[in-house]
Amino acid sequence: MLNVQSPPLCRRSRPAFLLLDVLLGISVFAIITGAVGYGILYSQRVSIQSGDRMRAVTVAANALEGVRAIRDEDFALLTAGIHGVGVGSAGRFTFTGSGMVTADGFRTTVTVERPATDHAIVTAVVAWSFGVERTGTAALTLELTDWRQEKEIGNWASPSLDGAFISEDPLEFNAIAVKGNYAFVTSETDHGGVGLYVFDITDTSSPQRVAEGFSLDVAGRQLVVAGTTLYVLTASPSAEIRVYDISSPDTLSADDLLGSFNLPGEGLGRSIALFGSTLFVTSGEDAIADQLYSLSISNPAQITLLDSTHDDGGYLGISLHNGYAYIASSEDVSELVVADVYTPSDLRVAAGSGYNLTDTPDGLAVAAFGTSALLGRSVGDTIEELVLFDIANNPVPSPPPGPWYHDIGGNVVALDTDPTGRYAFLATDKDAKQFQVVDLWKFVSGLPPEAAYKSTTTGVGRGVKYDILRDRTYFTTTNAFIIYKPAP
Repeated sequence: MLNVQSPPLCRRSRPAFLLLDVLLGISVFAIITGAVGYGILYSQRVSIQSGDRMRAVTVAANALEGVRAIRDEDFALLTAGIHGVGVGSAGRFTFTGSGMVTADGFRTTVTVERPATDHAIVTAVVAWSFGVERTGTAALTLELTDWRQEKEIGNWASPSLDGAFISEDPLEFNAIAVKGNYAFVTSETDHGGVGLYVFDITDTSSPQRVAEGFSLDVAGRQLVVAGTTLYVLTASPSAEIRVYDISSPDTLSADDLLGSFNLPGEGLGRSIALFGSTLFVTSGEDAIADQLYSLSISNPAQITLLDSTHDDGGYLGISLHNGYAYIASSEDVSELVVADVYTPSDLRVAAGSGYNLTDTPDGLAVAAFGTSALLGRSVGDTIEELVLFDIANNPVPSPPPGPWYHDIGGNVVALDTDPTGRYAFLATDKDAKQFQVVDLWKFVSGLPPEAAYKSTTTGVGRGVKYDILRDRTYFTTTNAFIIYKPAP
């Protein structure tokens, strides 16, 4: 039988396949190299653009400091119009021309508005253009008053009704912000409310609703104004902060929306405060999301996150004072939290953290002023709802002296104080005494501090705001926007 063997396999050359392998390798290498190079270039471009904006914000801040120095020399020098700011021959800051350009190409214009003889609104706008992809603007706003002018505060131990807007429906009005002759008021939306209302308060005895066609389409919580920009904290799950141009409040519309910002979580935002180009936002209790955020608003249309910090409780109210944030918290072991926010990009709890009150009711509202901090709480069984702290020697309260307590008999939903620290104004959810005035001077003296109260049939108290320019207090209830005035 023949033994037939298969011939051995021949090794044939594959020049075409080798060439293809080389070409594929080169292509892959080129793609990877290109991607890495693009990433480096993109990162470098973003870094340069970020540097441009930081430089612009610094230039704007310096311009505002120059205007502040002009104010300190003579308030009358703050003439309305568009100016440049520079150092004059006498070595003092002065207005010069209609703008200034730095050596590195940043052009600054300062616009001064004078809504009252003792009040100025100053906006510094910095623009730059260093090529197609390196252009932009940054703006900061500052409100100044004439500190030399004496302004007497009326007798708030005897307030009376000045004017009111009353709705037949329970719109559930919330917080208030004032800009010039207009008051902006947020609301819920469950019972027909539109989220944000605008009132003309030129005549405080007869507030008139304007921009009636506007709707926020979501519940509005707190709000702040900076120049002609309004920041509204909403219950939206995807855009808690909305920014509007309010240069024409009478015709406010959806077209005036400048931008928005989405906080982590869904509709957890609770309160906001503004200092310079930084917006501070607090959030309700959440196991994952943080409770305090600092946001850069140097460009209101493109808000950016600077830093955030987490806590076990919800942060329900905030007040800024001397580089610290005083926070009303739901945390049972620290109803008052004090955070160091001097460097917005590096938030941290202040040494000592805050103050633990007996009993467990939540902190709801807070105001820090002078050498004091005032905390409003939910109703409790064994402790009063209004607490006054001394912070003269330490930003974190460390008694003695204080704290001092006052029984409200209901939740202190909102509070505000006058700049002198004489009076505090409270919104409560009691069936009566919804609006209360507290004499803080008596409070620290150990005397009964209740100065006055007003009851209303328009529902429980929901928001309160004191206006030093008019010496008026704006107050919201379930159904009404109310204005109170002091006795002469």
